[in-house]
Amino acid sequence: MRLFLLCLSIFFALSGARADDVAEAKVAFATLVDYQKKDDIRTLDLFTQDCAVKFTVTDGKATRAAVIPADVFREMLAKSIALKHGNKDVYEEVKYSQEGVCVRVTSTILYAETGKRGPFSALYVRDKAVLKIKELNVTLPENAVPSE
Repeated sequence: MRLFLLCLSIFFALSGARADDVAEAKVAFATLVDYQKKDDIRTLDLFTQDCAVKFTVTDGKATRAAVIPADVFREMLAKSIALKHGNKDVYEEVKYSQEGVCVRVTSTILYAETGKRGPFSALYVRDKAVLKIKELNVTLPENAVPSE
């Protein structure tokens, strides 16, 4: 009986920790959205140093996917932030799901300039006790690709 109670208490403790992870991921994602709107350089702090980034570009018929090295992504992001255009895109149907010790955030992005939509996915992991994006997958409509 004691073993059962011990297992039950561990289960509830782990369940509570996971609920906290989802709640923390909601705050972390809201911070990402806020920083994007403000072109805040602190956006870079929301990603792990080795974040895996995949962009898929589609014209509705064909797709091209590119895996971007973390350092290249960070450089691209810093340049984009420096332009101070602000981000007016909207994340629709945001969902959070626990994946082991990680939290996955999925959404559809409504691109403000074109009115087109594309899927978004970010995997949050603990990095020095803070949830950060470890994996990012974004699909962009062809005409939503930023130009320099």
